[in-house]
Amino acid sequence: MSPEHTRILFERYPRLLGDPQMMRMIECGDGWFDLIDRALAKIEAECPRLATDPNYKGDLPTIFRIREKYGTLRIDVARETEAIARMVAEAETESEGICEACGAPGQLSAPEQEWLYVRCPGHMGKGAYGGGGNTAGPTRGGPVIWFCGDVHGRFGHVVEALEVTSLPECPAAVIFLGDLEPQEPLTKIFRRFLDAGVEPYFIHGNHEPVNADVWQNTLDGWHRNIHGRVETIAGVRIAGLGGTFRRDIWFPDHADMCDPAPKYETYDAYVNQLWPKDSARNIMLARQYSTAIFPAVVEELSRQRADVLVTHEAPSDFENGFAVIDDLARSLGVETIFNGHHHKDLSSSGKGFKAFQVGLRGIRELSGGIIRLGEPE
Repeated sequence: MSPEHTRILFERYPRLLGDPQMMRMIECGDGWFDLIDRALAKIEAECPRLATDPNYKGDLPTIFRIREKYGTLRIDVARETEAIARMVAEAETESEGICEACGAPGQLSAPEQEWLYVRCPGHMGKGAYGGGGNTAGPTRGGPVIWFCGDVHGRFGHVVEALEVTSLPECPAAVIFLGDLEPQEPLTKIFRRFLDAGVEPYFIHGNHEPVNADVWQNTLDGWHRNIHGRVETIAGVRIAGLGGTFRRDIWFPDHADMCDPAPKYETYDAYVNQLWPKDSARNIMLARQYSTAIFPAVVEELSRQRADVLVTHEAPSDFENGFAVIDDLARSLGVETIFNGHHHKDLSSSGKGFKAFQVGLRGIRELSGGIIRLGEPE
């Protein structure tokens, strides 16, 4: 949607839509502006009634995403009530007859086409938003995988996003990009996803080993950590590189900050020089440095092939990123990188692959589209 129409909606419905800096949450054409405006007005009008309803508990509903999906409008609502669900369903059904590009009467394109969209005769065949190609989502019928930014102990927003996502659009898998900091064993947390038919995977960050109990909770689900290996998930080969570069282990590409040469090639080499090994301090160091990135892991991973690389550290196109990540991506032959760690929603395509940084508790899909924008720190 155009910046002007997006700005108007954020100004009219600040409580529903939140921070104007998150304007990218509206991912559809301008032809649906009036339809969305009417739907949000109805939802907003329902909220004062909920605020005084003694049977309603918790925060008032909010909108976390508006988009085109499989040709028609989708409005994703957090804490959706039955009444609001009906309002949303009515708007989504109405969108089937409104051209997404211009707002004139339209119809849904033929189902045998690769892309579904609603267009008037003048815009039929012109792709997303009336332009030359469809950019509004992943290929129909393709794999659905969600990539989740740092959660820091809170998984509820992912569960909530799954609950408001219709079955055909639900991911086959979710991949957490580090700093999970689980407050209970990961197998217990991941059971919620498995029961919903969603396979959970992760790479570690740098915060998990800070606390011994959190570290034990992380180790409980370690078999789902794809760090240092390539796992085929929903038919997509995904390589994982968890953890962070540490100045006293290996801190490449930043010679102005420290010696970029590796001090230890492997984790075992680092642990073996700790003495005495059973001292409280060295036990703590062995735990904390278990999430450092070691050259041997990167070297072994670079010999494999993958479609997607997930990392905690960022590639060099992003602030505080590393060219070593770029080199690894090229060796793997990946098309896309997803990283967490920096709590920002950013994207880049300047190094021969697409790179997406996922914000704090943000969620992106395989195409890079935003399911949930990251939270402000």
